[in-house]
Amino acid sequence: MRHCYLLQIVALLNLTVFSLYAQTESAAQWYKGEGSATGKDMEKIRREALKNAEADALKKAGIEVAAGTLLFKSEENNRLIDFFSEFAESNARGLILNERNVRFDDPAPLDSTHTIYKRVAYTEVLVGMPEGKPDPAFEVTMSTERETYKVYEPVLIRVKTTESGYLTILDIHGDSINVLFPNAIDQKNFLVANTDFIFPPSKAYSLEFETEKGLPTSSDLIIAVVTKDNVPFPNIERLDFSGSQLSVAEKALSTYAQWLYKIPLDRRCINYKHIQVQKSN
Repeated sequence: MRHCYLLQIVALLNLTVFSLYAQTESAAQWYKGEGSATGKDMEKIRREALKNAEADALKKAGIEVAAGTLLFKSEENNRLIDFFSEFAESNARGLILNERNVRFDDPAPLDSTHTIYKRVAYTEVLVGMPEGKPDPAFEVTMSTERETYKVYEPVLIRVKTTESGYLTILDIHGDSINVLFPNAIDQKNFLVANTDFIFPPSKAYSLEFETEKGLPTSSDLIIAVVTKDNVPFPNIERLDFSGSQLSVAEKALSTYAQWLYKIPLDRRCINYKHIQVQKSN
């Protein structure tokens, strides 16, 4: 079921649309990976097996990544946030830019009661090594007032960076990504160093989240990326309005990895914030 967030709109401006720069594959290579997982939850072991296969492919590319770092787990409902490119910032060692030929063996029971199963996954991933080295003096901090919010409760995000640059705020849920900022209303995203920035930056709209249909809680990952150069994230091509609500179209997480890949490590800095959304009692 599609998860979305809502921006409550009281004023509208024109949207500038940007395109993703062509990403050449000459500096990246394809690697095959294999991984397995065991357990009772079929969907969970399927996802874990795939992440283990991706970690195996990264290892063959010379990038040591623990498969567990490719997953975010919600303590509230034990659901996995399948963040396709969590390792996209895995200590700046490499990014998975694309994935193909994903397949799974049939689940195999490991006991006579058929309660524990094993599943094996196979994949091929395109791995790219980012240019440059991280700038140790370049840092970005991000915070929210709380870790948990009620449905439709306004969320304020505070960001500060040690160097001036251009801010992009994204929301990741499941296998999709939404660009929260810049957006149709606020497109000026230049931040001055050591100055607090609060999103939303005005009272023209508020940031509110929904849970997935039928679930009491959901998990979201908020990402703040500051770049020294103005490298716009591939923005949405169309916005759908319904009354005062603006629903932002979703992008594939591979788009995020490809965007990061073209920005040298010393020209960008990233921070993450995990929040829970709960239905009101």
